[in-house]
Amino acid sequence: VHSYAFRRHEEAVGRLCREVGFSQVSLSSQIMPMVKAVPRGLTACADAYLTPSIARYLETFQSGFDKGLSAVELLFMQVRQPA
Repeated sequence: VHSYAFRRHEEAVGRLCREVGFSQVSLSSQIMPMVKAVPRGLTACADAYLTPSIARYLETFQSGFDKGLSAVELLFMQVRQPA
């Protein structure tokens, strides 16, 4: 609940999750370090759900180009909520 201020506990759990084999670990203290637990939790859940799908999409998108766009910097727009 207080990972915005005491992120070490959440980071320790994140490391443990990676050690046991989770490929996608979304930590609210990294994604949206703010006081309000509900928006932070919703954002972390959305990130955990969407990141694997977006990564697969990007791999497929890039593979359709010569050399997988390796010589091109691929950028995406994003919106960040003000703290």
